[in-house]
Amino acid sequence: MFYKSCPLHLTVIVLLALTLGCKDSLPPVERKTDSSNSNSLPTSQFVGSEACKRCHQVLCDKYAGHPMSYSTREVASDNWRSDVKNLPARVSGANRLLTAQVVEEQMVHSELMFDGSGALIYEQPHAMKFVVGSGARARAYLEERDGQLFMSPLNWYRKTESWSLAPGYRADDVRRFDRRANEDCLSCHTGRVEPTTDVDGSSHLAIVEASIGCERCHGAGSNHIDYHDAKLVGFKVDPIQNLAKFTPAERDAVCYQCHLSASARVPLPGKHAWDFQPGMKLSEVWAILDYGTEVSNGQRTRSVNHVQQMRDSRCFKQSADRMSCTTCHDPHQIPQAQTQVEYYREKCINCHKLSDCTESGDLRTQAQDDCIKCHMPRLDSSNMTHVAQTDHRILRNKLNTDSPVENTLQYFAETATEFSSQQRQRGLALGTYIHCTKKGIAIPDGLKEFMRKSLENFPTDALLLNALGSISLQKQDLASARKFYNQAVQADEGNEAALDGQLEVAYMQADWAICVQAASKLIQIDPTNVRAHAYRGDASARLGKIAEGIQDLEVAVKLNPGEPMFRQWLIEKYTQLGKSDEALQHAELLRRIQTAKPTKP
Repeated sequence: MFYKSCPLHLTVIVLLALTLGCKDSLPPVERKTDSSNSNSLPTSQFVGSEACKRCHQVLCDKYAGHPMSYSTREVASDNWRSDVKNLPARVSGANRLLTAQVVEEQMVHSELMFDGSGALIYEQPHAMKFVVGSGARARAYLEERDGQLFMSPLNWYRKTESWSLAPGYRADDVRRFDRRANEDCLSCHTGRVEPTTDVDGSSHLAIVEASIGCERCHGAGSNHIDYHDAKLVGFKVDPIQNLAKFTPAERDAVCYQCHLSASARVPLPGKHAWDFQPGMKLSEVWAILDYGTEVSNGQRTRSVNHVQQMRDSRCFKQSADRMSCTTCHDPHQIPQAQTQVEYYREKCINCHKLSDCTESGDLRTQAQDDCIKCHMPRLDSSNMTHVAQTDHRILRNKLNTDSPVENTLQYFAETATEFSSQQRQRGLALGTYIHCTKKGIAIPDGLKEFMRKSLENFPTDALLLNALGSISLQKQDLASARKFYNQAVQADEGNEAALDGQLEVAYMQADWAICVQAASKLIQIDPTNVRAHAYRGDASARLGKIAEGIQDLEVAVKLNPGEPMFRQWLIEKYTQLGKSDEALQHAELLRRIQTAKPTKP
């Protein structure tokens, strides 16, 4: 099978969309909601965590100290002034400098470029709106532009108390500050997001509740409140979700919806991350594929791999599904630092006896009888710098740190049995594509054909169509790529990934009219889409509308002042119009950009 020929050491592929554009290499999930398939609850059924305090004040006060309770918040309300150290911060690339600093009580991340003589070419500031992460391991930052949320390439890391590039970013990354925070990011790091449509028809995700709240685990609270206020007569029992009554799969899914970071999470046709509600199984929203525990090289593991490691432990396997995340973790509060050893030791001796420990008394005393220190040591992350996490395999022998690395993608747990054969085929095809794209490894031979067979069962599936378009584009099969992207746009006219692919293929084929059309739709979705402005500008000029083209190209260089190609295009267009002064101005800037250094000499 093709998925067995996808080793992790294959040559890296640089996608055209990543090289020239501002999109992630992963295909964005379709934004268009199919109400016939969606499990999304009406907004009116959600009441927000503040409403829970009326009856559950003590529990809410406890939860206020849990990292989930401040998973995302507005920078203006955050305590970064005292908690985040080393400001201003500087992170250098080969020719650009990134900084983080406080400017007039705002957290501002900036990109700067200096020429060879040390003179500043430009400084582009970005005011951060949201901080993401409790700070226990790291903090990430989001900028809001035209209703859209974009990631900063800079993170703050607790372990080293320093600033560095965010996971997935490279030095001088072409995505800069243009990497969209999509629904997968927001659905796990925020309490609730909702798709909204603006007056002009463009859609985006709005954060309704910033941090993880009560309703993420207990379900929408409106009926629960009405039940206790005697406003509901149709319920014999409290309609709030009671996790104690869930099946093991339903119980675990509440935690796994965010804490299961798998190789690929493929939404089912017409489903979105926000469709998941407590009481559902994961397989009602996603097909999830994974490579397992992925612990190797002595003390390194893939970050956010706790679920797979726990399920690989002897404790879990012998528990007959009784063990779960909440066996050891209280979802409402975390133990204080001074009581953690005793707290987790008590969790262990609920199943084990202290006399079971075969370590010498002296070493146990030296370790303060800390079960975690010996059996769940800290492991460095293999895919995130400045980060470590607890080994959840609960090893009997702490020296046995390696786990065999699977070389094939597999459906998570027993979920494969919960899908039809057609759904399994679709999930495996898209899961393989997503995993390989995310890792930057070669697409296996045979995947395209396997995916085409799946398309026969899901002919209007924009995820499949976009993936087929991307594979065709990588193989320089422009005719096939164009066909698949066009079909994806027909299936969902506002699908950003399809429009982006349509734009790329049209430009490569010199179909300037389609270029302008696709770019215009992308700009309507995201007015700050640099590549769409640049491509539309060049295409318009080639259609004889040079003045219109120049307007778009000027917007492109304003959004990305350090991109040489766009400057070159402007030089050509101004020269065509006989505007030598403007052409010389951009030529001088281009010359300086070509000598760029990240800092003054």
